[in-house]
Amino acid sequence: EQHCRTLQGDLQILMRLATSIRGRRKEAGGLDLESAELQFLLDDQHQPTEIQGKHDLDMHWMVAEWMIAANSSVAKRLCDAFPTRALVRCHGTPDLERMEGVAALA
Repeated sequence: EQHCRTLQGDLQILMRLATSIRGRRKEAGGLDLESAELQFLLDDQHQPTEIQGKHDLDMHWMVAEWMIAANSSVAKRLCDAFPTRALVRCHGTPDLERMEGVAALA
């Protein structure tokens, strides 16, 4: 039981840090791209009988945020170590008019 409390405390710390990292990333222009994931329920003959939307847990975005942070850190180190040879994707500022059009479709 002590291990569970320790793990729960550690996860709460990671969640708070991920929330902070996410805020800073968004302030710097980072986007949150979400997509609906579907789950198909099958009958005994493996034929689809129902389609349900799959719901993400807070843990999913937390893990994703830490993965983004790790990738960003590696990219920065590569650029610093190999400034003339590193290949890094750099995205410009999104066109707000186009983004509004996409949002209207959602």
